[in-house]
Amino acid sequence: MRKDKILEIENAAEKVLKKVRINDAPVPLEEILTHYKITLLDAPSDIYSGMMLTTGKKTYIGLNTNEHGPRKRFTMAHELGHFFLENAEERAFVDDSATIERGMKFEVAYRNKEHKKGDYEEMRANAFAASLLMPAKWLIRDLKNLRKDQLFSAKSIKDLATKYQVSEEAMRYRVMNVLNDFLVETV
Repeated sequence: MRKDKILEIENAAEKVLKKVRINDAPVPLEEILTHYKITLLDAPSDIYSGMMLTTGKKTYIGLNTNEHGPRKRFTMAHELGHFFLENAEERAFVDDSATIERGMKFEVAYRNKEHKKGDYEEMRANAFAASLLMPAKWLIRDLKNLRKDQLFSAKSIKDLATKYQVSEEAMRYRVMNVLNDFLVETV
């Protein structure tokens, strides 16, 4: 993704955090849902990880209750990415191969093993999730407290993942991306 598009997504996430007055990790996603009047629905599923549906003035995010902790938080943040980045009055995003059948018109964007990895909307939603859960400015502050040889140490990644309540894998990718996009000469 181009740097200007990455910065656009970073700014969108930062705007949400400012609007809801969230200033430190871990980001309380439920506060964002409440502020924007988004209804959270939990249900066990073998079909999807998460979904976002907007119809008229109502928005719903559904999360698979079989998933827990950091995975569930990333899925919720990903669905919020669809909400904040994709402009459509009636739209659904399903993060799996399931179909949604309703008596209304809407578009469905799927992310699954068969779907091409380069799906732009899904990439944007993932970037938003990372930016929302691990804001670059906060992460840069935390990374500046580490020595260069500690940036990718297992302990540093684990400690940061715990602080931000994300998976170690998500944190490792985010640190690499933040260093690449924002800090090359700073750290």
